[in-house]
Amino acid sequence: MPIRRFGRSAERSTRRKRLSTCCRRTLKRRGSRQCIFRAGKLAESIAAYQVALALSPKDSETQNSLGFAHFKLAKYPDAARCFKEAVRLKPDYAEAHFNLV
Repeated sequence: MPIRRFGRSAERSTRRKRLSTCCRRTLKRRGSRQCIFRAGKLAESIAAYQVALALSPKDSETQNSLGFAHFKLAKYPDAARCFKEAVRLKPDYAEAHFNLV
């Protein structure tokens, strides 16, 4: 039987409880976050991507999209950090590798 790390799982469950159910349902759909981004509301899209990452921290596509939003706002160090994290989560993710260059 695997050993559980209670500190990490307890922290995640408290973070998830803070988010309303409606917010979770909306942000689970990738399209809603991308619609905000495409509308040119970059600051709002960054907030939406961060909430989505709080729900599923191992989502490399969301991490890459967050990096691209940072890039569009000329926050290059934050963008690079997000792209590197996306590559770390999914080493064969070509789009994240391309964005990192």
